[in-house]
Amino acid sequence: MKKPYYLILIVLGISLLVFGVIVYRNTDSTEEFRIERAELFDRLSNSKGYAYATLKYPSELLIKEEAVISLEIMPDKNLKNILEHGVAIDTLISPKRLVLSSERRQLEAVNASGTTVSWRIEATRLGTSSATVSLGLSDLRTDITIYPITPQHTFQINIPVVETKSKASFGEYIGPIMIAVGSLSLLAGFVIASKDFDKATKQSRKKNKR
Repeated sequence: MKKPYYLILIVLGISLLVFGVIVYRNTDSTEEFRIERAELFDRLSNSKGYAYATLKYPSELLIKEEAVISLEIMPDKNLKNILEHGVAIDTLISPKRLVLSSERRQLEAVNASGTTVSWRIEATRLGTSSATVSLGLSDLRTDITIYPITPQHTFQINIPVVETKSKASFGEYIGPIMIAVGSLSLLAGFVIASKDFDKATKQSRKKNKR
């Protein structure tokens, strides 16, 4: 195969990779869960540490379907150094059009390996249900029956309640397919280029020997 062919494969591969990434990022995917993140600064001491909060919730629900909204708290190195003093995560959920079977407000100790707070919900009516999840770092000795929560961050989430759940469309696969084909095209182009250069090098050596 002549050199222009491997150049075409390489250019084609790069183009497919670039456009594949663009298509993938701009295509709404059908996912079972959605994830949102936030960072909470340690306001209780001078540790200069952070806690990384990850909220996971269902993207949609059927009527009468039960699900879990979970919040994972992961401390960084600085915050881990003061966990023994009773660092806690204070949380409060306020659902709308959802039945909650867990405690609305929860105070849990932050562990070095991570802490998970969860709420069990049930969908009751068609339409868009929602929930507000407030959270903040606190002291484990805080009496949540007396003191109100002082949130550092608030998640606002929407959970559609539907008759039938969404299925993945063909459009969601276009981006990954373009990326895969582009990668193969690049690989083929470089392999062919390597072989062509090896042949050219060998021919050049033969001519020099003559």
